[in-house]
Amino acid sequence: MGEIWEIGKEKDLFDEWAREHIAISGPMITAWSIIRARNYDPVYGEHTDGYHVSEFDDPLQFRAAIEFVQAESSELTVGDEGEYTDFNAIAWVSKKELDINCASVPKKADVWRVWNAMYAEETYFTVEDSEPTESVGIDVGISTVFKVELKAYGRFDAERKLGIAP
Repeated sequence: MGEIWEIGKEKDLFDEWAREHIAISGPMITAWSIIRARNYDPVYGEHTDGYHVSEFDDPLQFRAAIEFVQAESSELTVGDEGEYTDFNAIAWVSKKELDINCASVPKKADVWRVWNAMYAEETYFTVEDSEPTESVGIDVGISTVFKVELKAYGRFDAERKLGIAP
C-alpha cells in the first residue's frame, strides 16, 4: 500500500511550488487595495465622497501570471468624445506570494498596474472579481491560487481613481 501524507507538513512545499510556477512566468504587478471602510457609508453602502478620489492603501508589488484576452473580449465604443476600447485580462496569483509581500487578498475595485507586453506599455486594470481556486500546475490540488478577473476601461481609466492623471 501507498504511504499516507500528512497534508500539514507538505502544504508549505506545495504552496512554494505554486508560487514558483507563477512567479517565474509572470510580470511584476503594482497593486493598490481600496480601503472599503473609508469609502462607503456603513448603513447604506453608498460611496461617501461622491465623485472624489477613493482612498487606497500604499501600493504593493508582487508577481502574477497574466492572460491577456483582448481579442475575444475587447469592446469598442465610439461616441462624440472619441473611440474607446475596454478589454479583459485574467491574473493568477498564489496566496503565498501575497503573504510574502504583505499584500491583501484581491477584491473588487482594487487597481492593478500591469506591464502589457502586447502594447509595450503599462496598463491600469480594475479588479472585477477574485476567487480562490485549487493549485495551477500541481496535481495534488491543495495550494491556494487566486483567479483574478481584471478589466481595463478605455474611457474611465483606473488610474483616475488613484488621482493619477492619464
